[in-house]
Amino acid sequence: MFTCDQTVLVAALATVEPALDPRPAAPELGGVLLAAVDGALLVAAASWHTSIAVRVPDADADGELLIDHAELSNVLAAVAKGRSKAEISAMSVTVIADDPLQPVLEHDGLRVPLTAYPLEDFQHARDELPLVAQLDHTGFAAAVTRVTKAASTDEVLPAFCGIKLDVGDGAVTVAGTDRFRLAVAPVPAITVRTASTDGGGVIPVKLLEKLTKRFAGDRLRIGRERSDDATSISLACGPVTVVTRSTTDSFVDYRELLPTAAAGTVVTNRAELRAAAARAAAIAAAKRLGYQHLELVVGPLSLTVLPVLDERASEVAAPGLDAEVDGLGEEDDLLVRFNAKYFIEALDTFPEADQITLHLVSSVRPAVLADTPAAILDPAAFRHLLMQVRRPTD
Repeated sequence: MFTCDQTVLVAALATVEPALDPRPAAPELGGVLLAAVDGALLVAAASWHTSIAVRVPDADADGELLIDHAELSNVLAAVAKGRSKAEISAMSVTVIADDPLQPVLEHDGLRVPLTAYPLEDFQHARDELPLVAQLDHTGFAAAVTRVTKAASTDEVLPAFCGIKLDVGDGAVTVAGTDRFRLAVAPVPAITVRTASTDGGGVIPVKLLEKLTKRFAGDRLRIGRERSDDATSISLACGPVTVVTRSTTDSFVDYRELLPTAAAGTVVTNRAELRAAAARAAAIAAAKRLGYQHLELVVGPLSLTVLPVLDERASEVAAPGLDAEVDGLGEEDDLLVRFNAKYFIEALDTFPEADQITLHLVSSVRPAVLADTPAAILDPAAFRHLLMQVRRPTD
């Protein structure tokens, strides 16, 4: 028998859901485990690649059941229909099973039979792996949010479809790329450097995004284990423990892609630059172009953002933005082009910055966006690399 607050159980079911395949090959592979473990209720789901477990301490638990996850989630939502938020927050539900294959959910006179599966069908959740890093959960979540903008979600390209976690000396580096942009965010950490940490691991973008919103606790513990055929990564924070297989061992070497020098820098107000880029993108969209590109014109003292048009492009003009320009545009204006969406999203990865620095090498080489001119050489700084769109004459 299990008795738990309705809202707590709903939250636990939502937390473990990413471990389940959306279309399981067999119904029992969509089951969620409810089990009494060390005086708490354990809610767990697992597949061949991922297991997620949530410990619920304030619950009465005895025994273990494997219940259809989707059905239990839907029944809990149905039981709450027509009730106020205050009533729902005060609700508790009980799952009773004299027969483990015929459980019943009870609440306030309601009785609903639930679909259950044999316990041997459950792919058991794994424990935390050997610890390689501890870090602040909030800082890690912020880094994931920034890096996700540049990460691919195209599962056809597994080498790009994920977030790379690398354990270094005193930091965990979070990196993501979709081949056209690259974001790298080091997060201070207490690390344990061993042979098992070499190579890090890659976690799917969607999984990591969902998990960081569900973690509850100040410290995040990262574990890693390498077997003959796979690398596994564990993330544990508060009552939540996740173990997942790395999607690839051949993630791009982002360290080789980040430049360590630039021909010059452009420092300008981030909000003003974003507003100018948004206007230029909107103009390109209004012209019904099949693409939306921006052209940045870098002069000795200013930066101008223009939409790229197919026709009468020489007639396009826009007011310049005040900028501190170093090493660029002294003789001729430097012209650089970017995908408008990618450029605006890159600016959005610096939400707290008043100023933004563009590190530029040439009119064809990738640019790096950073907080300061010195950041390009700072291994602890967040950097966002952006490929340029080639001009017809390049």
